[in-house]
Amino acid sequence: MNGWIIAAIVIAALLLILCIPICIEALYTKGNSYLKVKWLFITLFDSNAPKKPKKKKKKKKKLQENPAAQQGKKKKKKGAFFESFKDKGIVGTIDFIKDTFEIVFGLLGDVSKFARLSRFKVKLKVSSSNAAKTAVLYGSICSAVYPACSLILNKIRHNKKKTKVNVSPDFSEGGASEYKAEIHFLLPVIFAIYAAIKAAVKYIILIVKNKTQENVSSNKSLNK
Repeated sequence: MNGWIIAAIVIAALLLILCIPICIEALYTKGNSYLKVKWLFITLFDSNAPKKPKKKKKKKKKLQENPAAQQGKKKKKKGAFFESFKDKGIVGTIDFIKDTFEIVFGLLGDVSKFARLSRFKVKLKVSSSNAAKTAVLYGSICSAVYPACSLILNKIRHNKKKTKVNVSPDFSEGGASEYKAEIHFLLPVIFAIYAAIKAAVKYIILIVKNKTQENVSSNKSLNK
């Protein structure tokens, strides 16, 4: 009985830990830009972290091969991927690409359901050499930035108090354009694992399906 209780406590503790979200912090400005991935108190990735010096590995001498054989190997490696598409034909290739995109967009859809933006701030100051150019540039940037940001914010839950998108023109002479984007993206580990496994299973099924179709078509051509 005590064993079951301990097992239940361990499982509950693991589920609680996996519900703690991964935090992706991104800042993009002229002077300072970084990308950080954190979970709990652990920094999984930091773009500004000092790089460790790589250890020099001793290169092993390889036996020299015939140049013709080497070229043949390279052609096989490069051509294998494209040859598989040639066998499918145009319709088969388009179907494969369509199915792959569906899996990718499905993964993004699953992520957007469980993700949350704890901070989303975009600030742009548009300026150029003269007022007329600044006005045109400001209009084109507004037409791109505001729809893109609204699309993201409509798909992902976000903290409204810490969400701000602002594009402003600077008509003063000699002004310089400025930009700043700060995004904090949260995704619970358990849902990230779920979305990744779901996408991986779909992709494996797609590959197996295509392989079986190729085998069937090749068998038919041999029987003719």
